[in-house]
Amino acid sequence: MRILLQVTVQSESNMNALRSSLSASILGSFLALLSVSTTLESYRALLRECEIEYLWRMDASCPENEQQYFVPCVTYTFLKIEDYETALFVATFAGTMLLTVQGDDAETEMLYSLLSDLGYSYPEAVSLV
Repeated sequence: MRILLQVTVQSESNMNALRSSLSASILGSFLALLSVSTTLESYRALLRECEIEYLWRMDASCPENEQQYFVPCVTYTFLKIEDYETALFVATFAGTMLLTVQGDDAETEMLYSLLSDLGYSYPEAVSLV
């Protein structure tokens, strides 16, 4: 999955000089890899692979200092969800991932936090899931 993400990011970076957010083609891979990025170090690595590491501190809820108990809090604004279809995709993806959580509290917290945040702006999409 990481190789697929890297290839997609590389092909898009050849077209765009500066990436300000996750594109639709990267979003699915990012969400899939989010479940194994529950530590600060692994989350930063995922952001680097997406070539959006410069957004760490403001949008990605990534603290500047190392924290022992850090769980990424990915918001719909960070993912740049601006339409109902994308919101439904993210809600469905997160809901499906919650069905297969292997008892990892950090992963569960991340996914429920994302669904909760998404529910404020797109309650219909979350309620469908």
